[in-house]
Amino acid sequence: MGYFKGIIEVESREDKYKYTQRKQELLADLVDKLKQISMAKLGKEITVDLEALGNAMDRKSFEVELRKLDVAHLQISKHLANLESDVILRRQLMGNHKCVVRFYAISAFNLSSRDNGSASDPYLYLQCNDKIYNERDNYQLDEPNPKFCKFYDFEGTFPGCSPLQVDVWDYDDIFGDDLIGATIVDLEDRYFSLDWQSLPEKPVEYR
Repeated sequence: MGYFKGIIEVESREDKYKYTQRKQELLADLVDKLKQISMAKLGKEITVDLEALGNAMDRKSFEVELRKLDVAHLQISKHLANLESDVILRRQLMGNHKCVVRFYAISAFNLSSRDNGSASDPYLYLQCNDKIYNERDNYQLDEPNPKFCKFYDFEGTFPGCSPLQVDVWDYDDIFGDDLIGATIVDLEDRYFSLDWQSLPEKPVEYR
């Protein structure tokens, strides 16, 4: 087995031409208006790099410049990114981007009991690509609401990074460990989301 990567577009040549022309007109008009505003307010033209909109850090820098023009409330960077989303996504899919995936395990609550007469003794088992973290030696005795407060780093290449598998197990040295629950985190839907990438602080997720 190997990896397959492809892009499929289905549309008529006429529709494609109309879409491209209309998009170019909208982009040119918006960029021209931004330059006019920046000349009036700052005495110089703002630089609009459409290719940089696919990078979260570059997009944040652009938003800083927009705040100087008092137009940040219009969410112009988001609208520009949406207009260029097909180009940005195609460029991202056609490249290989090595990243560090960091997972913060905070806590769990109301875990089901897998022991007779007592709460479970939970621990984490994490897997992404070829890396595994097994926290069996760090199980928490009789604790339905464990606090983990640790982070775990994985290496991933996008596109093609596998989902993050998060398992919570109950430790039992005599009868064998039992699975309490499991969840899968799709990492690619986050990496390729411009909105998620642009968030300065990533949200806490509940599963």
